[in-house]
Amino acid sequence: MIGGLLRKFTISPLRRNASWLMAAQAVSLMIQLAWAKIVASRLGPEGLGTYSYGLAITQTLGILTDFGLNTFLVREAARSRDREQWLLSNAMMLKIMATALVWAATGIIMGTTGAGQSTVTTVAFFCLANLCQTLAVVYVSLFRGEENMGYEAVSVVAFNLVNLALCLFALSAGLPVPAFAAMYAVSSA
Repeated sequence: MIGGLLRKFTISPLRRNASWLMAAQAVSLMIQLAWAKIVASRLGPEGLGTYSYGLAITQTLGILTDFGLNTFLVREAARSRDREQWLLSNAMMLKIMATALVWAATGIIMGTTGAGQSTVTTVAFFCLANLCQTLAVVYVSLFRGEENMGYEAVSVVAFNLVNLALCLFALSAGLPVPAFAAMYAVSSA
């Protein structure tokens, strides 16, 4: 009787993990909305355009650093936890090589578009952020394979909080647009 009652109130791993991720996404969305309101009003159309352009290029090309590896890592980590070290080291090497190719493609795009110095510097900082995020996703994939979403949830909220705090600092110091990309890169690390 008591055992059945306790099982009724025990949270399943699926519910616990879903709750972690939903809560993290809700908090992150609120932080991102606050960031967008504050930064968009302060940077103005040209500054926000430069920031958005740099982010769009690096995030779009950043898709090429995955090529299905993250899904593979989740599956393999769930199947065999004793291979996680091997998976981690090989995935990191593949991600670093893919990121180098993405950086080369980004450099070609920047060289052929005639972008100004501010835009090029902004894109360079976003490239660094992309490397940090690409490597972090390897760990997230392994945690997903272990069915532990709490780490992912905490890291997503922490990234957004640190990014907001650093951008507020950049705003208060009157720093130029590339500094905001640098703050994004720092918060991604």
